[in-house]
Amino acid sequence: MVTLKNIAEELGISITTVSKALKEYPDVSEKTRKLVRETAALLNYQPNSFAVNLRTKESKTIGLIIPVVVHHFFSSVIKGIIAQAEKRLFGYYSSIKRIV
Repeated sequence: MVTLKNIAEELGISITTVSKALKEYPDVSEKTRKLVRETAALLNYQPNSFAVNLRTKESKTIGLIIPVVVHHFFSSVIKGIIAQAEKRLFGYYSSIKRIV
């Protein structure tokens, strides 16, 4: 997994500069932002969703407690919730667990 540190080491700049460049901070030059974006793409960098969740204090997790998923009603409700989340929310996480 590629991290901000890997990108920073590759370019010889600080981790903070990489972070700011990826977030389009105006105090990082356009040249540096472009170089960081290109390097991140080349290394296939993907932000760590858990780290983002900690920073933003949002987990984007939807939890459902239902008796049995086998019943058609509950499976329809779950499909509807997931469809709406995909349409309206960016980067949400869904997990279906059976509680016995």
